[in-house]
Amino acid sequence: MLEISTRGKDPSVVVLNFSGDLSVLNISEVYQQVMTVPSGVDQYDIFIKEIENLDLSFFQLLYAFLKQERTAVISLKWELPDESTHIMHETGLQSVFDEFIRN
Repeated sequence: MLEISTRGKDPSVVVLNFSGDLSVLNISEVYQQVMTVPSGVDQYDIFIKEIENLDLSFFQLLYAFLKQERTAVISLKWELPDESTHIMHETGLQSVFDEFIRN
C-alpha cells in the first residue's frame, strides 16, 4: 500500500512508496495512510511500483495529494502495468501528471 520514510536523517524530504493493490477496493485504506503523510515539507519523492491492481480512484487520490502539496518539490516516478498506462492515456491523465514526473 504506502510506505512512508524520510531520505536519511533529513526530515524535510519525505519518500512515499506506493505498491500492491491500489484499486477502489482498498482506496479507503490508502487514503487513511496518505492522511498520515507529514505536510509542509520541502520535498516529496513518490514511487509507484510493484502494482497488483490500480484504477482511477488511486489517480484521483494522488492528484488531490499533489495539488495539496503544491509548494513542495515533487518527484514522481512510476512503473505501471500496461493496463494502467492505457487508463492514463485514454482518460487524459497522462498530461495531468506529466508536470510531476521527473525520471
